[in-house]
Formats: sequence, structure tokens, C-alpha cells
Amino acid sequence: LLFWLALYAAEAVVLNVAPEVPGDGIDNDKDGFVDEVEGGAAFQLVGSDYYAEFEDGREVGELLVNADGSASGGSAVGIPLDKGFGSGQSMLCGTFTTGNYYLWVRAKAPSKNVIWVNTLPHSIAPLNSNGAVLFNNQPQPTYEWSAVGANINFLTKTNATARRQISLAGDACLFFTAEPGVVLDQAFLTVDANATPGEVGAVA
Repeated sequence: LLFWLALYAAEAVVLNVAPEVPGDGIDNDKDGFVDEVEGGAAFQLVGSDYYAEFEDGREVGELLVNADGSASGGSAVGIPLDKGFGSGQSMLCGTFTTGNYYLWVRAKAPSKNVIWVNTLPHSIAPLNSNGAVLFNNQPQPTYEWSAVGANINFLTKTNATARRQISLAGDACLFFTAEPGVVLDQAFLTVDANATPGEVGAVA
């Protein structure tokens, strides 16, 4: 475990250099987000669930929007293979009914397959507790939905628990980063543990 943590910390780009001061209109921590509220509402209510297109969020650093005809909405986001892990992040915001939400992402992962999700911007090396291995640690060359698990285990590259729940209420944001090569297309949030995302297409 120490080997993996050292490796990931060595590859990570330091994103935060000072604490953010909410409401001052300044990017104090130099993570690209002013007061962590920029970006608008990427998550849209569809029925009783929420969908977002990643390209409708706000991306900073090396996590880039790229045209992709096979992605929902024609674009997706990801960190290029020649860039460092955690060297960019995406912010998806929305206005949510209070609840504990299960998260799915529609992505492809031809080689690497780890993402990190938090309700605050990621800093330095993303935390293990915010990590998830997609697609049961199998390559996924085309876009598919994958449920996001909790408590990544770098030794076995599996999730220690099956599903992660994220508490959201009112205006809130999720921050995503990933290993280089993971391509993120859509996100889906639901309070129903048995719900699965449909192919809703572009939601913005």
C-alpha cells in the first residue's frame, strides 16, 4: 500500500497551495475554481434522478474536453495519457433534493480505470476514500455505465465496499479526477439503490 501511495503522490500535481476563502471572489487555493461555485448546473433532474454531461461542467488543469462522436452529446472529458495522474479535475454542480445518492458514471477505460470523486476540490494526491475502480477492474474500450464503489484498495485495485453514497442537499457540486486515459462522458445520481441509468442522451 505504501508503494502505491508513494507512486501516486509522486505523479500527482499539487493543486492547492492555500485554503479557499468562500465568498471572496478569489481562487485562493489555485485549483482553478473561484469559491468552488463556478460552472453552473450541469446536473439536470430527469424524473426523480439527476444526469449530467461532463462537458457541461467546469474543467481545469489537464482534464480536457474532447470531441467524441460515440459519446453522449458528442464530447467527453479526460486526462491525456502523457499527463500526470490527478493533473486536472472536473466540477459538476446541481440543485438537489436532500438525500444520500448513489453515483454511476458512463465512461470508457481502455487501460487505466480509477476515478476519484469528492464534494470538495481534490488536492495534492486524491484521497483513497474518494477513489473507485470502474468496470470491476477490467478494460472497457467503449462507453458503458459503471456504478461507483467506495474505499479503493490500491493493493488489489478493488473496492472494499460495493457502493458509495454521497450526501447532497440544495446547491452542491461533485469534483472528479481520474487516471490518465479514463474518458468520462456522463454522470448519474439516484437515491434508489436498485435504479440503473438509462441511455438518455444529452441532457443539457
